[in-house]
Amino acid sequence: MLSTSIRAKALEHKELVEQWGKKELVGKAAKSAGIQRPETRTTERVMEDVQYTGIVTRGVGKEFHERTAIAKKDVDRFALIYSMSKQKFQADIKNRLIPIMRRGYAWESPQSRRLREQYMTKADKIFTMFDNCDINAEFFSEGAAIEIHSVSSKSMEDLEFCSAAGIVDKKPRKRKNDTSGDAVFFQELTQRGERAIMFGVFDGLVEGRGSESEASALAIKILKEYVEKIRDTRSHEDIQALLTQYANEADSTISETMNNLGGTTASIGVVSGKQMTYLNIGDSRIYAVSLAGIPVVKKITTDDGIAGAVERGACIPLQEFVREAAFPYLYLGSFSQQINGRYAGKKVLHQGFTLRAPNIGTINISDYDMILGVTDGVWKHLPMKVEEKGFLVDANCELTASELIRGFKSKKPKDMVESLHEYARSNMNAGIVKVKNNYSVVSSPEDIGIVAVSV
Repeated sequence: MLSTSIRAKALEHKELVEQWGKKELVGKAAKSAGIQRPETRTTERVMEDVQYTGIVTRGVGKEFHERTAIAKKDVDRFALIYSMSKQKFQADIKNRLIPIMRRGYAWESPQSRRLREQYMTKADKIFTMFDNCDINAEFFSEGAAIEIHSVSSKSMEDLEFCSAAGIVDKKPRKRKNDTSGDAVFFQELTQRGERAIMFGVFDGLVEGRGSESEASALAIKILKEYVEKIRDTRSHEDIQALLTQYANEADSTISETMNNLGGTTASIGVVSGKQMTYLNIGDSRIYAVSLAGIPVVKKITTDDGIAGAVERGACIPLQEFVREAAFPYLYLGSFSQQINGRYAGKKVLHQGFTLRAPNIGTINISDYDMILGVTDGVWKHLPMKVEEKGFLVDANCELTASELIRGFKSKKPKDMVESLHEYARSNMNAGIVKVKNNYSVVSSPEDIGIVAVSV
């Protein structure tokens, strides 16, 4: 946690920036007030100097000639790597700077040696800059993040250096100005000197006509307020406690904002080291994927809807699953419907808001290479196993998802979310389709939300 004095100094700096931005104090007035222009943020200082960007280029593994194309996300990545292993990273950077040669001169010429000396000096300066700033607060509270919600057409973001990508799209036949009810979130941070990530997928629900995106966007807004709290945790039990606290706060806030007429599903994961702590409410899902050899997919979360009931051993006809897709708020537990919603205890599965396994937990993910968070607009279009009498046998879609991913040309996060999006869109209007070996697809037009993260 930041000390009180540092927080006060940061607040004072913010106020000065706002004053300068509004030009409230200029010229003699500023001098008489004893106010000087605040120091530029470290990110901006780095971006404004071609030698600094050259050092960042080498630090993030790019070619030196790419230094003019360095973006803020590359500086974020540089800061993240530096924060995890400072001495090793400093030595590594200087080794990468040694081959620099001034254009048109020989490697051993005085001009080339002077250029290398300049870069070595600048490297020391950039490291000092990073040492004198709060890396977490300055870089990762705002940068290294994906946040997509309230979109009226396909929207996609990817962070190449973080190996993460997200996509949101609205279902077919929605009106032009309607927005998708789905939303995705991703944040990379450092936790006790190690890389950690936090992600989530949300699917807004509303009874009757209304904005589904309002609830899912609000869930993300509240989740962002927990980033700093989770960064400072010391155990996975603490993370579970914070996620439970988040769920209760989100439930209460969304219930009040939506007048108990809407809510959102939520599948959230926090990955620290080789452990992932997760929270699930509703029927969005988190899958872990092993990409070594033949892809293997493992479903981590358990749905609150019919698919989850089948997974726990219930015998439910396929036709009831079709009905759930048409009236989700009658079946699913979601924020604002579990505590204060008008349907609480009447028409949704949850009789009270109690998070327990399998809704929340921590698992080891050392055997996996990627984590996928998907809303029902994706997984409901995967084949599910059905008995001859028409009862659902297996709705976790692990085998069919593995077969699907096996056919993708590229397994990078960006390509993964694009391929899953294309697959889901192409199957939305198929209705109920029987496939081989007693598998059926129960497709229906749904909003799409996907986030993929390499771990």
